[in-house]
Amino acid sequence: MKPSMIILLIIIVLLFTLAAELIRYVIYRKSMHFTCPKCKTAFKPTLKNFLLSGTSNSASAGKMLTCPKCGKREFMEPEKDRL
Repeated sequence: MKPSMIILLIIIVLLFTLAAELIRYVIYRKSMHFTCPKCKTAFKPTLKNFLLSGTSNSASAGKMLTCPKCGKREFMEPEKDRL
């Protein structure tokens, strides 16, 4: 395989990964929020905070997020929004 084809395949995989993360973010943004365990502030993460929070393991859907109010970076579980 030519090097240009390998680079093209890598770019395509990265674009699909980014698209999947953006879709996940939109779904989270519409239906979930996080509550800071320190100051109890409920918030929806920014795209930057969401993408840099790392991946969650299979046992939990939580993320390492930074609270916008107190600045504490901690593991937080998502909570469903009330209708």
